[in-house]
Amino acid sequence: MQALVAAGYTVYAVNPLQAARYRERLALSGAKSDAADAHMLADMVRTDSHQLRPMAGDSDEAEAVKVVTRMHKTLIWERTRAVQRLRHALREYFPAALDAFEDLDAADTLELLAKAPDPASAARLSINQISAALKRARRRDIAVKAAAIQAVLRAEHLGQPAVVTTAYAVSVRALVALLSTLNEQVKILQGQVEEHLVGTRTLRSSCLCPEWVPSSAPGCSLSSVTTTTATSPRRPARTTP
Repeated sequence: MQALVAAGYTVYAVNPLQAARYRERLALSGAKSDAADAHMLADMVRTDSHQLRPMAGDSDEAEAVKVVTRMHKTLIWERTRAVQRLRHALREYFPAALDAFEDLDAADTLELLAKAPDPASAARLSINQISAALKRARRRDIAVKAAAIQAVLRAEHLGQPAVVTTAYAVSVRALVALLSTLNEQVKILQGQVEEHLVGTRTLRSSCLCPEWVPSSAPGCSLSSVTTTTATSPRRPARTTP
């Protein structure tokens, strides 16, 4: 529809209930077909177009906002699906990771899982390695959290055979790489969305607010802009005898 409007065609929005009522004016049998419906809609626009509302095309700025926000939302959904897959895989062979890490899509979690995607390598992580990852993620109480994560990773848990654990570790490393890329792209698109929204608000403000009018324009300086407010006349005070 946007392409038709952009090409110069007038597009009318017809409510299905309107079309059904108009169909009853032409025939009472209730029979429906694509050809009959097309003829009915064409006749409806020909005779009653003055009662229909034409669709207005979006501006270029609005269309750009829609494109960017739609992709931003799609990537967020894809990240949620990847997190669920990662959670399911860890539950099968590495449940200690679910106890150690709160947010599976956080930067420190992804960094540590990339270094140690299996229970054996995770148990060998040092306090310095865990603390460095937490520091890069700007976490608070790094010493306490690093000690707690190390204690959970070194605790005894049920596991899978070595060959199965290796296969899960490869899968988890791939999911971690995918989530890292999704986090980066979601952040980039978030900036693009904010940039487009700020540009749209700026354009709208420049059209509505007199502060955006250049001072060189005659009669458009800030000092010439005045507002008038209606004030009710002051009533005389009542006096009691």
